[in-house]
Amino acid sequence: MTALDVRGGTATSRSFWLGVAAYLVPSFPIAYAWHLVVFAPAYEALRIYRPDPIIPFGFASMLIQGLAFSSKAGARLWAFARDPVVVVHHACGRRQEHHDLGTDLC
Repeated sequence: MTALDVRGGTATSRSFWLGVAAYLVPSFPIAYAWHLVVFAPAYEALRIYRPDPIIPFGFASMLIQGLAFSSKAGARLWAFARDPVVVVHHACGRRQEHHDLGTDLC
């Protein structure tokens, strides 16, 4: 099994493909229903879709998105987004960044 170095740990190829599946399994049915059922009349009125949509192209684009989100770069992006930062501006003009919410802010 291959491993990728990710901030804070190691991601295996199994976790990579589970991440792709975790994106595709809920997203594809929701997108299908959203675009081709619920709002189909609105999209037809805008004339932005073909009369006969190519479903495999939509799936392929979502697969590419899932691969990007689950990749090493995607893992770094989400790790960065999960790193909460609290910025404290003091009256004297000093600025402090706290990357751990358990840190005493005073």
